[in-house]
Amino acid sequence: MDEAASVALARMPWHQFAWVWWLEEGNMTAYYLLLRPWLHIGNAEGWIRLLSVLFGIAAIPAIFFLARQLMRTNVAIIAAAFLAVNPAHVYYSQEARSYSMLVFFAIMSCFYFVRAMETHRSPDWLLWVLFSVIAVYTHYFAALVLVTQAVSVFLLRSEKVQWTRLVGWSLVIIVLTLPGISFVLFRGNTIPLPWIPRPSAKEVVHLFMFLGGSGPKFAVYALLWTAGLLSIVRTWRKNGRSEESWRTGLLVIWVVLPIVIAALASLHHSVFAQKYLLICLPPIIVLGALGADTIRPKVLGIVMVVALCAFSVGTDIRNSIKPREDWRGAVNSILTLAEPGDAIVFYPFYSRVAYDYYQHRFGPGAPPLRVFAPPFYGAGEDQTTLQKILASETPNFRHVWVVIRGGKENLQEQSPAFAAALESRFGSPQLRQFQDIVVLEFGS
Repeated sequence: MDEAASVALARMPWHQFAWVWWLEEGNMTAYYLLLRPWLHIGNAEGWIRLLSVLFGIAAIPAIFFLARQLMRTNVAIIAAAFLAVNPAHVYYSQEARSYSMLVFFAIMSCFYFVRAMETHRSPDWLLWVLFSVIAVYTHYFAALVLVTQAVSVFLLRSEKVQWTRLVGWSLVIIVLTLPGISFVLFRGNTIPLPWIPRPSAKEVVHLFMFLGGSGPKFAVYALLWTAGLLSIVRTWRKNGRSEESWRTGLLVIWVVLPIVIAALASLHHSVFAQKYLLICLPPIIVLGALGADTIRPKVLGIVMVVALCAFSVGTDIRNSIKPREDWRGAVNSILTLAEPGDAIVFYPFYSRVAYDYYQHRFGPGAPPLRVFAPPFYGAGEDQTTLQKILASETPNFRHVWVVIRGGKENLQEQSPAFAAALESRFGSPQLRQFQDIVVLEFGS
């Protein structure tokens, strides 16, 4: 359904898109702007998701160059291999949302931040600004990566930092991201996110399992992360506040600080969502790669890398065949059986976006149905309107289709009064079950 929402927003006229962006859907702007022309080429599921796939693939060489800039070539090769098969990365690189873009631009922002801090060249500063701004407009959680970068500067000796350039270019980023910052400050707290759990020790463990993998993968990663941290401690003891120590310190801060900030913010308004914290995936991957490269004997590190990649590929395969919400099957079934003028209603009402996408894909043979759900961020008839029609007049439709997302077939739990009105008019419904979706057909 979220993917269908991406399509619905990207298809909006520019004036409506701007209105919705400012009032309701301020996040993922860069992704929607790319998706708009992308949809002019094609609108099949595979084509729409390909945009995310390309960024997911691009993140693999990106993390190689970042890890090589931070550490060394061996670590970079292992990091690229880990990211290529990482279950969370593979999964979200196949979803028509902005998360693979987020990972890619977060990596590029940190790569050019490190380059700029070390070379002090204007092109590197400029590219740091460019990728950082795009990252923030890809997903607002990317701002936490910039906070990480700012905090890491204090690990360096003051004379190693060109403060004038750093502060100047940082102000450019702040100015360019002000619209997004304004949305977060003035609108972010008004958007309910009931599906996001409150942070706890258990949720933090689940987050690391999400980023690395569960079961054997988590056990292997835990050993590699420990080895990586021990290597970083040795570097700090040996070199103190050197550039090498700063690079390793940046890695640790990048893992820890976004999680801490998200947890603290969630005490007021819960934002502790695993997919939002994919910004921590690159440092988690590089830290594990560092651990694999430092473990001795070296053959043990190689065995652990191969085992982790093999376990991850197995999870990727299982995820690829795992059933998801079958909107295609549900909508095609309705449109095949429905008659022109039938009524259709949705629970929750905003799941209509998935119906709209597949109704458009169904082609000219789709019967026109009277939809009692507002269009995406628009005004229109809703379930209350349909309930009034049922109570006051003989409806001019033979069927009422009720689509319930989440696999709950009991309409009584969703709306007892509406269920009673439908049953009194049409009798008991015929039920059709799809993956995580129930379709109730009232009428004959």
